[in-house]
Amino acid sequence: MRPETHRLLDYREFPVLGVDDEPENLRILELGLGREFNIVTANSAEDALRVFNDRPIAVVLSDHRMPGMSGVELLARIRELDPKAMRILVTAYGDATTLGRAVNDSSIHRYIPKPWNIEEMRRVLRGAIEIYALEGERESLVRELTVLNRVSQLINQQLHLEPLLDVLLTTLIHELDYDGATLFFVDAAKRCLRPVRAEPAEGDVADFMADFAIDNERAAEFMAKLSNGEAQTLRLEDVKLLEAPLREWVTEVSAGEILVVPMVGKQAVVGFLAVDNRRGGPAFRISDRTLLEGLATQAVTAIENARLFDDLREARERADQAEHHGTLGVLSAVMAREIQDSLESVRGFLVTAASKRTDEDLGFWVEQREQTLRDEEQVRRLAATIERLGGGSGTDLRVPCDPAELVRTAVADVIGGSAADRERIRVETEPGTPKVVGVQKQLRQVLANLLENAIEASRPDLPVTLRLAPDPFGERPGVAIEVVDAGCGIPGEDLERIFDPFFTTKGSRRGLGLAVCQHFVAHHGGAIEVRSTEGEGSSFCVRLPASGEAPR
Repeated sequence: MRPETHRLLDYREFPVLGVDDEPENLRILELGLGREFNIVTANSAEDALRVFNDRPIAVVLSDHRMPGMSGVELLARIRELDPKAMRILVTAYGDATTLGRAVNDSSIHRYIPKPWNIEEMRRVLRGAIEIYALEGERESLVRELTVLNRVSQLINQQLHLEPLLDVLLTTLIHELDYDGATLFFVDAAKRCLRPVRAEPAEGDVADFMADFAIDNERAAEFMAKLSNGEAQTLRLEDVKLLEAPLREWVTEVSAGEILVVPMVGKQAVVGFLAVDNRRGGPAFRISDRTLLEGLATQAVTAIENARLFDDLREARERADQAEHHGTLGVLSAVMAREIQDSLESVRGFLVTAASKRTDEDLGFWVEQREQTLRDEEQVRRLAATIERLGGGSGTDLRVPCDPAELVRTAVADVIGGSAADRERIRVETEPGTPKVVGVQKQLRQVLANLLENAIEASRPDLPVTLRLAPDPFGERPGVAIEVVDAGCGIPGEDLERIFDPFFTTKGSRRGLGLAVCQHFVAHHGGAIEVRSTEGEGSSFCVRLPASGEAPR
């Protein structure tokens, strides 16, 4: 990062370019000061300019009287190329007029009269390097303060959490020049810290971080310091002394150091920022910690505000959905009652007509009875469907349900005896998935509806996947059942309306399926999340709170 005066013990970090047309003078400079300073030499002004353009130089020490371009002319050119470089002229007392002109027009910072001695030259070079370092530090601080002020404005303008996190990581990597950066959040459900963002976002380290976690059991000392708001530096040279997960982290990243700064919220630590020097950069300094603490302070307020905003938005969406569901429930109940009465009349007529068969026109009545029985079966199926439509009133019995069994029966309901559909459907179940407490027929209907939609949306030669896994539901354990198709996807303008009653993209068909699904899932205290990309497919994920009981 940037130099600091209290650490300027090795002046060799700052190259010194000595220019003289007399080789013996350059030789004395190298022999007398080469161990303390990084001396680079040139025997003419032209050679000096080539060296200066090829590598960074902190101090230029030039003799005045040289063939061709003089020392004053050279230092004036150096000033044009890099005003920050320290410029020192070695001259005889007889050059007072030239020297005064050079000082007045700022071509040089100072001069050394001939003959000079080693101790005097050492003091001059040390002072010049310290001024150069201080100026560099000042510029770095100004730049970093500018970055912090701009980032502060950006993150406080972000009302959503995801873009806010992107701003933080982008700042750490691309503007503050850290090699790697990771943002951890507290996972209250599992009582641990997990990474939610990492940069670079690809590679072996990113793959490792995807499943990484730090908890109290395996890293009690680290977690205790973090809870107290203490920043920590994890060093590769001390890897054997680190707690197990921290040892794994440092080893996998292969960084000399990882600097960890907690993000302290109003009530507790909400996470931490971590940066590393995995590409072999210099060790972190106090200024790095101060800089990161300032950024973390700005970030935590913005993160808490973004979370509150997201919670408010979700609460409003749930209120809107509840209003839609209430309207849908009333409408469904009315429709169910009216259609049920009509169906009962039709069914009664069909049964009565079929029972009044006489010997006259025997063939006609036999055929009519067979058709009637087929019609009656269809009526029964329709009546069962309408009964489900009118369900969800809260009178159905809630029992512990094994999600794997719900998935199995939903698949059977949809595909029936179709071998082709059975081969297309892939079911992926993660062990240890807990049970849910709910109305079995409602949850089964939700999964069957989503699966039927996925099959219809996908090409016959592409699979439909059902994934079943444990999933945190807020601070409680939960279950996620995901139905993924490989269809054409849902257009962006339709994505926000797919759960509206009667909205459909299937031509003249009435769109009650997804609205009913959302109603039943909300009735169980859960939620349905949808992701879709046009041309690639869609994913519907049902998230439900668990009963805490794992299926046997």
